[in-house]
Amino acid sequence: MAIPTPKSRNLNPGTILKNFEVYLYAKCGLGDTTIANYISTMRRVFPMLGVRPTPLAVDKYIAKMRKDGASTSHVANTSIALERYGAYMGISIHLARPKSSYRMIQGTLTEAEMARFIGAADTIRERSILALLAFSGGRNLETCNLHCSDIDPINSTVTFRATKPGKGHAVRLAAPCLALMVEYLQYRKGNAEDPLFVTARHGHQMQPQDIRKLVRAVAKRAGLQKRVYPHLIRHSLGTNLLLRGTGLLAIQDALGHVFLTTTLRYLHSNPAAKAREYVYNAPAYL
Repeated sequence: MAIPTPKSRNLNPGTILKNFEVYLYAKCGLGDTTIANYISTMRRVFPMLGVRPTPLAVDKYIAKMRKDGASTSHVANTSIALERYGAYMGISIHLARPKSSYRMIQGTLTEAEMARFIGAADTIRERSILALLAFSGGRNLETCNLHCSDIDPINSTVTFRATKPGKGHAVRLAAPCLALMVEYLQYRKGNAEDPLFVTARHGHQMQPQDIRKLVRAVAKRAGLQKRVYPHLIRHSLGTNLLLRGTGLLAIQDALGHVFLTTTLRYLHSNPAAKAREYVYNAPAYL
């Protein structure tokens, strides 16, 4: 199937975005999440730049974003989306990437807070969702996409399906979490390819907003005086593994990070852990 090319007489934003989506799938080989982000970005910038922006207008838009204090990642992601869109439209757009700095990971839940959080679950379904997030470090969308067959009791693993090309990975589960998941599977009584987690009311596959709502509700029930959201639970696993003395490579593997530099954020955010590591491993010169 030929990729539709935009023509001057057909500059309807909705049509262009649909065809741009086809281009991203067919010509760029990107994953669902990345494409959705690019489409969302272009829908956001169309009112300011139009559907056929000039390179100068794009430069001014990015410059304003930086002057207004937009985060490094937000500027970088917007720049990439604009470059992809420029390539599709035949517009020469080339933007520099702002240098990123380590963002401190703050507000994570301690082991005691996490135990209180999971303990506030009302049902085995709620407890299983929260425990799996806590012990696996799974991302919200990855957890929603799990099937019953992705829990492997024999090898004590959960396999997260790729939300981006090449990003699928298996994670080993601690014994208490695995035992809970086996109990949940018996309660769930689903077929191998059925969604692992479904909504309580209608039995539909859970969506990211469903898990966010559940996490907020249980955190409130547990009396936690923090803003708790799914990705914070992932950060809490990385932080608590580090505080227990786990090496960075093991944390990288547990969280499915592609680059070790991503895992280093946990070390940079915990100076006490860095200091303790040095004191413990300092050579015995004297």
